[in-house]
Amino acid sequence: LLASIDRSIYHLVLINPGDGTKGSPPIIKQYTHEGLLQYDEQQALKAKEQHQKRKDQKAANLTKEYQFTWAIGPHDLGIKLRKAEEILAKGLKVEIMIRGRKGMTKVTRAQAEELVLKIEETLAEKGKEWKEREGGI
Repeated sequence: LLASIDRSIYHLVLINPGDGTKGSPPIIKQYTHEGLLQYDEQQALKAKEQHQKRKDQKAANLTKEYQFTWAIGPHDLGIKLRKAEEILAKGLKVEIMIRGRKGMTKVTRAQAEELVLKIEETLAEKGKEWKEREGGI
């Protein structure tokens, strides 16, 4: 059968090598030059789609964590929130933790609520809460 094929016109492509037994022989497909080009394009497109799908699934599971203190300065807060917005725009998740440290000056409840409100207002445009809040103010 293979000897009867004109190799100047047709190309053979091994689709499935089989396991060598009589029950599952190798599968070979015959293509013209144009058909082989189309086959190669289809395989490349299929591989690209699978790669993009894996990349999207991986990105969906990534979370970036930002840690603030209650006494964060307005400039530092602006920079971190701008970076968080960029990450949210890419479709990733952002987790924000606000906590105090030993030896820091205590902030009032009003200042703490103001900080939380500012973070909510800034990031509400780009995303939504995906995790329940833990702790309190």
